[in-house]
Amino acid sequence: MNLKDLEYFQTLCYTRSFTKTAEALYVSQPSVTFAIHRLEDELGVKLFEINKSHRSVELTIAGQYLQKKAGHILTEVENTVREIREFNHPTIRLGLPPIIGGYYAADIMKQIDDKGLLPFINLVEDGSELLMKKIEENKLDLAIIGSASPIHNSKIVSIPITRSELVICTSKQHRFSGRSNINFQELEHEKMLVLGQSFVHRTAFQYFSKKYRIKPKVVYQTDKIQTLKALITVDCGISLLSRMVVSDAEDIAMVPLDEEVIPYFYVSICFNKNHALSEEEKSIIELFQAHEKHEDFTEIAR
Repeated sequence: MNLKDLEYFQTLCYTRSFTKTAEALYVSQPSVTFAIHRLEDELGVKLFEINKSHRSVELTIAGQYLQKKAGHILTEVENTVREIREFNHPTIRLGLPPIIGGYYAADIMKQIDDKGLLPFINLVEDGSELLMKKIEENKLDLAIIGSASPIHNSKIVSIPITRSELVICTSKQHRFSGRSNINFQELEHEKMLVLGQSFVHRTAFQYFSKKYRIKPKVVYQTDKIQTLKALITVDCGISLLSRMVVSDAEDIAMVPLDEEVIPYFYVSICFNKNHALSEEEKSIIELFQAHEKHEDFTEIAR
């Protein structure tokens, strides 16, 4: 059975007109007629009856049966062709936290698309801690993971990409906005906006709260970084965030923490130590590394 004939048949089922079918498929009307005749000859049945009064065609019982099967057949063929083509370009399961995705999406994803790899990317968005677990369980091929310190995990390979200072983010109207730095203890009675438990920023917030033995008042928790930043802008509260997630165009002030050692949000690209990298995956790693090539992470990688 000619698949092209089946496509013509399926279109004719919807248009009920040889002329409209030819127009829809950008072919001549005789091409459609010959395709239907070939199908009928091959199957040994009549698929359509001509309705002269309405200048249209009507499906026979055999035609109705084939119509039910045609869509499934064509879909199966399309899926099979796609899967076979993916033998040379297998799907890459890439984990990306929303908070980091906003920083990389426009630039890196465009470069991935330029290399023709975007159709083969299965993007999984989740918090860094959940993505780390999926890498350990081999449920992801690669993941961009944020952490409060350089990653040392016997189950995964971690390649440092960049780091971004953790700061207190406030509205431009907040009394802290003009400060050169701030001690975390001063936040004890502030309204705090926090990200969910699967985010590293939440882990860092809990670390500083425990370190200074205070319990800041959490007034709102969200997994949506854009929502959190919008609330900061209108002075609904303040938050502990990394500089990389706040752009200069946003109406948000960033105040450094008064710490002996600058606290950083570390970004690494990770994969399971038992996972053999494909050439495409190596290419993606190189793109992320090139994006942050100005940083020197020799010490971090040790």
